[in-house]
Amino acid sequence: MHTELATRLAQIETDLRNGTLDRAALFWLTVFADATASADSVRSDHWVEQGLAAAADIPGLDAANLAPRRDLVTRYNLFRFVRLKDDAEFSGASLADLDWQRKYRVSLRPEFAWDLPELRSWAEARWSELGGVDPQFAALEAVLEKYVGGKSAAHPHPTPLPQRERGSESGSPLPHGRGAGGEGESSQAPDSLPPRSYLLEILHDAQAIFGGWLPRPAVERIAAALAVPQAEVYGVTEFYEMFYTEPVGRKVVRVCQDAPCGVAGADALLAGLCQHLNIQSGETTADGRTTVEAVRCLGLCDRAPAVLVNHARYAPSDPAAPQMLLDGPPVIPKLRVGGLVKLALSNVGIVDPTSLEEYRAQGGLAALRKALHGMTPAQVMQDVKASKLVGRGGAAFSTGLKWQFAADNPKPRYVICNADESEPG
Repeated sequence: MHTELATRLAQIETDLRNGTLDRAALFWLTVFADATASADSVRSDHWVEQGLAAAADIPGLDAANLAPRRDLVTRYNLFRFVRLKDDAEFSGASLADLDWQRKYRVSLRPEFAWDLPELRSWAEARWSELGGVDPQFAALEAVLEKYVGGKSAAHPHPTPLPQRERGSESGSPLPHGRGAGGEGESSQAPDSLPPRSYLLEILHDAQAIFGGWLPRPAVERIAAALAVPQAEVYGVTEFYEMFYTEPVGRKVVRVCQDAPCGVAGADALLAGLCQHLNIQSGETTADGRTTVEAVRCLGLCDRAPAVLVNHARYAPSDPAAPQMLLDGPPVIPKLRVGGLVKLALSNVGIVDPTSLEEYRAQGGLAALRKALHGMTPAQVMQDVKASKLVGRGGAAFSTGLKWQFAADNPKPRYVICNADESEPG
């Protein structure tokens, strides 16, 4: 191999190992070597088309991102580009002036042309060692296999290396293990549910895999596996505030800003945190360790001012000392039960909550039996109105009146149930 070519390939390997060069650059070098197996050059548009097709089988490889291919071309001076329009030649420093919307003939520099077979072997060997399926995306594949198994709309077992009539595949295979679909195992997901039903669970698992956020290639892979538009997946990630599509700190501190927490000192706590970390609310520290956010109600009003640090619940005893949220264990005061007359919860600790028979023995379902067998619909609605039962939303509207309005409407009637916001029923 030409000495200068060997030196430049060694620099590529060093940069790959140091993380200063994206592995996608090695992928594009491999595609180039493959595309020139029977010729000494390839058209730039054909190079891109072949790469995009091969990348579809490699989870996590963002082939649509121009930056790694541009880095490969401009940083290592391996290539010569000849513009098809006018035969203008670009090499060395002039490669930085390439118009990537134009078409070119791409080849190795003339002094390296005889070493193309050795370059091909080098690229394949390094891809086998340093490329292939990213470990995080291998873990994502295991998650998808766990939830959707063979129902995945996209290839559940990706080909890790772009190949053309090669004898073997390389890269990391799909890991076997719990829920990974290994021999003797079956998916844990019930066949009765469509793959889309597992989107929330998959997003939670994927976000944990990728260090607290969901990169675009991960969202694309999830959407493909569930056969749903990417916009639908992004709609879910944008609706639920604890999903992130941009990097966040390894520790995310969420400070509640609703009324009970505000009265208890949440504003001072948030300001103290930001001052201590030298950031603004919504920002991440320069070392990537901590993100601070102001959020709405966390459902911990009895522990105001309430804070979540990742998923641990905190109730700081001193809002003026925010460092305890960053360095210490969760501070959760012991709850006191008392001061309320138990009605719906009067049998807590007395009956087995999983036993319907014990519930019936304590009078459970008696009112339902009475309503079904001893009352007319009008009588039931009147009793519900008289009970002053209201909806669990903020409007506190009469449940009996809701039923009455529905009954007074002509058929057909439709029931629209809000299935989120932690509302039973």
